[in-house]
Amino acid sequence: MKDIGILVVDDDTAFRLGVEKYLHSQGCTKVRAASTGELALEMVKKEIPDVVLLDLYLPEMSGLKAIREIHKIDKSIPIFILTAEMDEVHRDIAEKLGAMDYLTKPITMMNLFSYVELRLRGIPPAA
Repeated sequence: MKDIGILVVDDDTAFRLGVEKYLHSQGCTKVRAASTGELALEMVKKEIPDVVLLDLYLPEMSGLKAIREIHKIDKSIPIFILTAEMDEVHRDIAEKLGAMDYLTKPITMMNLFSYVELRLRGIPPAA
């Protein structure tokens, strides 16, 4: 995952900074972060990321709306939802909107990025 552009979108500053710090410690140099859906959209318009890690509950614009808006820019961007709440309805909606997966916090950084890396290589989640 070192050579892919990753956009981390989360209003939880500690989580967002933790993800950025972990990625940098793993040699990832193409990491950008946003605290709102609006800022994420501006960033996607300037430079298309290879993957988006998106919180579902953001201020002003929900993660669900952010999925729609990001995919209006580029439908092929893999989006992983990261949220503290497991909600089957939101999960179904997110997947119908094109999210690749729906992951719940807390999750260790190592597990998160191992999972994302496997999914990006086309390996399905374990049953």
